[in-house]
Amino acid sequence: MSTAPTPQNPGAPVPDDPGFAALDRLPDAREVTVRAAGRDLHITLDSGYREISAEPALDREGFAALLPRLRALLAGFDTVRDRSTGFLWEWGATGDEPPGERAAFLRDTAPTTLAITSAVELELHYEDMSGTHLMDGYWAVVRHDGGMNPVDVTIEA
Repeated sequence: MSTAPTPQNPGAPVPDDPGFAALDRLPDAREVTVRAAGRDLHITLDSGYREISAEPALDREGFAALLPRLRALLAGFDTVRDRSTGFLWEWGATGDEPPGERAAFLRDTAPTTLAITSAVELELHYEDMSGTHLMDGYWAVVRHDGGMNPVDVTIEA
C-alpha cells in the first residue's frame, strides 16, 4: 500500500482498474459491490462512527477527493485484508489457543464490507464464513486510519 494516495501523499500513483468503475456510482447509490483480491466486496458510504477522529461526514466533493485513494486501496486489497485480518486475530487472541486455531481463523474470517466513514477513516466488516469463530448474528469491524492502518476492533450485532 505504499503507493496508495493518503492525506500525507495525495500525489501517489493511482491504478486505473476498469473493474472499479462501479465506484463512480457510490455518491448517488450509497453502496456498490466490486471484486477485490478475488472476492466480492460490498462498499458503502456510512457516516455513522466518529470516535477515531472528528472528521466531517463525506459529501460529494469529499468523495471525489477520496476516489483515487479508494481505487488504489482496492487494487492492493490483498495486502490491506491480510494486515487487517492479522490485527483482528491479535486483538481477540488470548494466547492459549489450540494449535492451528490462528490458521483456521485467518482462513474462515473474511472482510465482506468496506464502509467509508469519512474522508480518511474506513472500516472493514468481517464475517465468520465457518460459523465457529463468532457467535451467530455477530460480525467484527476493524477500523482504519487515513494510512489504512488498523486501529480498533468492535464486535457488532
